[in-house]
Amino acid sequence: MFKFCATFLVCGIYATSVSAKTSYECTFNVGSRSNLPDRVQVEYDPAARKAMVLDPFINHYVGEPMEAEVQKDNDQRVTLVWRLDMISAKGGGTIMQDSTRLTILKSNLDATISYSQGVGDGESGFGKCAVQ
Repeated sequence: MFKFCATFLVCGIYATSVSAKTSYECTFNVGSRSNLPDRVQVEYDPAARKAMVLDPFINHYVGEPMEAEVQKDNDQRVTLVWRLDMISAKGGGTIMQDSTRLTILKSNLDATISYSQGVGDGESGFGKCAVQ
């Protein structure tokens, strides 16, 4: 169970019960024209292979953390994917699918993130995570 702070970039997401979950705070150096989020918060339960994520886009369009698909979890990395479907674009119109993929390297907490809108080229970036 999560509690969501209205100013999530400051408050974060927190589990309301004690468990074997790992919380990551990942930050990315992105430009003002980038579609990549500058911050992603992750609550991951490896035993259940369940992850909840929150970034500025999820915060705007969904208003609370959402579940991410765990694509890979091994000794080296964990990779998560989440999608937002049918969202309003800044310049008008609708984006059919917005897909984000996050990989966290377990050895040093380096992270890569990639984003695409279903068609055409996407973009990717690098960052760092911290265990909360």
